[in-house]
Amino acid sequence: MGVKIEIRGADETVARLQQLATALEQPLRPLFETISEEWVSNFKEHFRSQSDSAGAWAGLSATTQKRRRKLGYGPTSPILLRTSDLLNSLQALEVTDTSMSVGTRHESAELLHFGGSTGSTSAIPDRDVPARPFVSLSEEAISDTLEMIEAYFLPEPEVSVGAVPRG
Repeated sequence: MGVKIEIRGADETVARLQQLATALEQPLRPLFETISEEWVSNFKEHFRSQSDSAGAWAGLSATTQKRRRKLGYGPTSPILLRTSDLLNSLQALEVTDTSMSVGTRHESAELLHFGGSTGSTSAIPDRDVPARPFVSLSEEAISDTLEMIEAYFLPEPEVSVGAVPRG
């Protein structure tokens, strides 16, 4: 008398675990490069949509609209895109084998992202600036990132398709 335990699919499980162990030994830089490119694209989309995952950005103040009109910009000109300097500054700031940093070093980025007050030497001094988050990820972008990570560490096994001889 004895007990027999049979595990079906164990070969596939062992193969996937070996695949994961091999992937964990690989440098993470290629994964981080792919993720950082996706995130930069996602951040730039906020400028095109004039919104983030929380909703539409606050409109321009009357003072800013007046100043923009004087500079030749119409009332429908996109917010934060007058010169495109901020948009074009979004990038992978650092990508190594162990980490990545994505964002901008633009001097006005913090104020424009989080909101706050302009300084006394600003072009529009001592004014409140509403938050217009552009460095943020939606639930979908987070999900896409997790899928990229999973695909990097556990890619789908290759399947060969061909004719099976009849016996």
